[in-house]
Amino acid sequence: MNKKVYEKGKGIFDQDNQFQHFEGVIFDISDRKAAEQELLLKQNHLEALLNNIPHMAWLKNSESRFIAVNEPLAKILKTSPDAIVGKTDFDFSPDDTAQGFQEDDLQVLASGQRKIVEERYRRGDGSWGWLETTKTPFKNTEGDLAGTVGISMDISDRKQAEAELKRTNAELIRATRMKDEFLANMSHELRTPLNAILGMTEGLQDEVFGEVNEQQVKALTTIEQSGSHLLELINEILDLAKIEAGNIELEYSLVSITHLCQSSLTFIRQQSLDKGVQLHMNIPWNLPDIQVDERRFRQVLINLLNNAVKFTPAGGDVTLKVALLPPNETHDQQYLSFAISDTGIGISPEQLNRLFRPFVQIDSTLNRQYEGTGLGLVLVKRIVELHGGYVTVTSTVEVGSCFTIELPYDTAATQKGTPSPQDPPGP
Repeated sequence: MNKKVYEKGKGIFDQDNQFQHFEGVIFDISDRKAAEQELLLKQNHLEALLNNIPHMAWLKNSESRFIAVNEPLAKILKTSPDAIVGKTDFDFSPDDTAQGFQEDDLQVLASGQRKIVEERYRRGDGSWGWLETTKTPFKNTEGDLAGTVGISMDISDRKQAEAELKRTNAELIRATRMKDEFLANMSHELRTPLNAILGMTEGLQDEVFGEVNEQQVKALTTIEQSGSHLLELINEILDLAKIEAGNIELEYSLVSITHLCQSSLTFIRQQSLDKGVQLHMNIPWNLPDIQVDERRFRQVLINLLNNAVKFTPAGGDVTLKVALLPPNETHDQQYLSFAISDTGIGISPEQLNRLFRPFVQIDSTLNRQYEGTGLGLVLVKRIVELHGGYVTVTSTVEVGSCFTIELPYDTAATQKGTPSPQDPPGP
């Protein structure tokens, strides 16, 4: 191995200035030269690494002056790395922007913690962009915090896309609000004359305006059925439009759970008798009252019970079951569960994904065998969500379905209920 040496010496002369001999020392500096070469190689590797990463990188001292920068940063600022070293952000950015950069640097140094920030910056051509910068403190050889290391990624395209998405969403919200307002107004305008039509039809059926023959009775019945169906659709559109537009406020009151369920079952009892479907109710007798909008929540139960009876063939069963759910890993308070199950036609997995879409019926693949507006389940979901709850469904084709509503149940805000003679625990 070749040795690297360092020589130092001088010539020795006598009093007559005649050369006598040479005196000197020779140092073996092989290790020092090897260390210098290794250090230079590491520096070259570091520069190659910094200049070939796609993001901007820099090193600042405790005074926020640049110690080192890479080529991508110099390119953005349209200068050279050497021209940046020794300067601060104030030499390249407006005062307010540079002030924000330096404040972030000082926070990182003060806390000794890494920080990720989004910040605007001005390019060398005067245009503005956005950076996502990760700032990390570094220490000197004595272990003291000496400055910050920064890696900056240009996120201008992302911020522009976010701004465009925000504008698009605002336009969509405005368009949706206008649509809901239009539907609400139109529904109201349609409902007024339709109520008059139904009222006149009822008067004709009651022979208020004179006798009607059998053929006319059939025609009036058709008018009444069609008008009632149309009125149901208009009412549901109006309710949904109000909810979507945020124009509905719940009127909470303490309600007996048993009474709420029994009154809901009463609405669909005749329908179940006509179809030969058995109704069942399973409710613990000692549940405290619940805080809900009674009219709206009864609308939810009636809708689900009506669907259950509609899609259950003769001889089947529909059950309304209420249960108190204790806190668990998904929620930290009690919930009240209302489960409406049936032994009906069931719902295929493909149809389950379409359940809560407006104007979509779950039996659309059955040639519209069952009547309906397709809005009922949408209203159910929205009303339950307004109450702070949620709706889930499980189903098996040709076996039956179960729709479950879970509502937050704060017993501290309710009063203890007791069974009454007129409200026996059964439908």
